[in-house]
Amino acid sequence: MQDNNFWKTDRGKALTKLLLWVVFIVIVLGAFIMQEKDNIDDYQMPSNEVTDEENQEDDNNFKKYSDMQDELLNNNYLYKYVITNNGEIVIFTGIKNDNEDTGYKETKDGIIKYQIIDGIINQVNMDEVTNIDNLYENIDSNYLDISLLFNNLSEYLYSTEKKDSKRTITYDKDGYKVSVITSLESIEKIEIAVDEWIYELNFYNINNITKTNL
Repeated sequence: MQDNNFWKTDRGKALTKLLLWVVFIVIVLGAFIMQEKDNIDDYQMPSNEVTDEENQEDDNNFKKYSDMQDELLNNNYLYKYVITNNGEIVIFTGIKNDNEDTGYKETKDGIIKYQIIDGIINQVNMDEVTNIDNLYENIDSNYLDISLLFNNLSEYLYSTEKKDSKRTITYDKDGYKVSVITSLESIEKIEIAVDEWIYELNFYNINNITKTNL
């Protein structure tokens, strides 16, 4: 009696081998895909680089860095800027309030009082007010423009170091280094090192100044 079982024929046996090979290949590919998925899940972006807004939320209760920038740019504060170059020191101490900036400039030659309103710089001497154009003589005042500084840094990644209630955010940018030191709530200091110049910008009482009283 003739055996009509297809799987026992030469064609059936060949098809069986083909199916077994397909099953084997599917198993191997499945194992490879699962391994790659595990590798991706195990990979973590280095914690000291910020790549999106979510990473700006610190796990130690620090306010978002972007919010701190906005508060510094949009509110009043006391400041002390210490600028050093080859042993020469210039100090600006003052109050930034709305569109008015009032303070003192101290150099080896003495101290002057200045007032900046809507970009116009005046020297104040008792009741005498004189327009001047040399307040920032020999100094790159662009580094004192906080809005311009943050705008220039916005496209760069930064590293973050945290210790207790202090956070240091550091940029290494094309020839100069910028470090921003914050408390839990606000920016306290910006340090800029470029060539032989050191700019140390200190900020106090952000949004707690009601009037200029220098």
